[in-house]
Amino acid sequence: MEKQTVLLPQYMREFSCIGPACEDTCCAGWKITVDQKTYKRYEEVQGLASTLPLLEHLKKIEASPGSRHFAEIQLTTGSVCPFLNQEKLCSIHSQLGESYLSNLCVTYPRVSNVVDGIHQKSATMSCPEVARLALLNPNGIVFEEIQEVVDESRWEAIRIDTNDPKPVRRYFLELRKFTFEVLQNRKYPLSERLLILGMLFEELQDRLSSGEAEEVPSMISSYRNQIEQGLIKERSTSLPTSIADQMELLRKSIDMHLFNGVNHKRYLQCIMESLRGIKFMGDRVDKDSLEAYKNAYRSHYLPFMKEHEYVLENYLVNNMFKKSFPVGTDIFEEYMTFIMHYALIKFHLIGMMGYHKEDFDMNHVIMLIQSYSRTFEHAFKHSRQFLSWLKENGKYNLSSLAILVKN
Repeated sequence: MEKQTVLLPQYMREFSCIGPACEDTCCAGWKITVDQKTYKRYEEVQGLASTLPLLEHLKKIEASPGSRHFAEIQLTTGSVCPFLNQEKLCSIHSQLGESYLSNLCVTYPRVSNVVDGIHQKSATMSCPEVARLALLNPNGIVFEEIQEVVDESRWEAIRIDTNDPKPVRRYFLELRKFTFEVLQNRKYPLSERLLILGMLFEELQDRLSSGEAEEVPSMISSYRNQIEQGLIKERSTSLPTSIADQMELLRKSIDMHLFNGVNHKRYLQCIMESLRGIKFMGDRVDKDSLEAYKNAYRSHYLPFMKEHEYVLENYLVNNMFKKSFPVGTDIFEEYMTFIMHYALIKFHLIGMMGYHKEDFDMNHVIMLIQSYSRTFEHAFKHSRQFLSWLKENGKYNLSSLAILVKN
């Protein structure tokens, strides 16, 4: 096969699975599907004496809409893949070879998309090694183009054509370029960068809803000029701040997800440490929890982030690239989802810093963002549920976005 152009963040060139040395496993705790092509290969080799009892542990998905998710591996009572051996290695891979792995297993944690025919590859931070490589680079996420052989049959992708008549698709490249330009502009604190983008996307969605898509380039140009001239700061500082409201909104989000079921022990540990660290064990903010939150923010979070704010910047840039933001029809809603994730991570960090105090270090950051990504970013139902709650309660607006971001 011929090599093709692939756009990727530089950390992808360093990434390789660390196998048994990994502190987590991608072979337990969630649904593992098998594509139809791989399932048929298992049927073909099942009769051979040297093979594993493959089909015994697979169940066809009757309601499957296509061939990519044709069957599901039946996990053990401990929610572990039955093909994971005692050395924390895959028996299918070791006995049959990589070519017998399903699309999901052979590609994870890699994520692939295509924009105007250019393949784009990144990875999810639900993998601890990816989280370390992507988050801990103080120089930020840098993208480059390489030439690589692409196996299209293994390439599960969001596909974007900027000749698409849909306005967001038409201006995708300009919007993404500006988004990353703002996110990586360290002349402004990260919270202000997020507010600038929030103001743009709210205004932009109003224009798109009114059929004024042709205004997108001039809006981007206007915001770019305001940033360069320092005029945008006044607008962002006028947006509301309420620590108590922020805490209650985020506790609501956490409770929703706990109600739906969280079974990842690493993330459950982070939740409990963060809530204990700010004395927020009830569902309402009281004087003690508010003061504990403010103290943890001032005494631990601010000093830590003065040196390491690039970690959250890298998280956002990687996540938006991975999700091909903006890709949907409602750009403000899409952006609010990213803000929700950012705000929850920040909330947990403040609480965990209050819990661990001087013992808090970068290992806690990696543990949180990795376990959070594994729990939330692969559970789209939660994001939709929380956004629906915001809409139903009149909190789906720029003011609520500001409350989630500002301290």
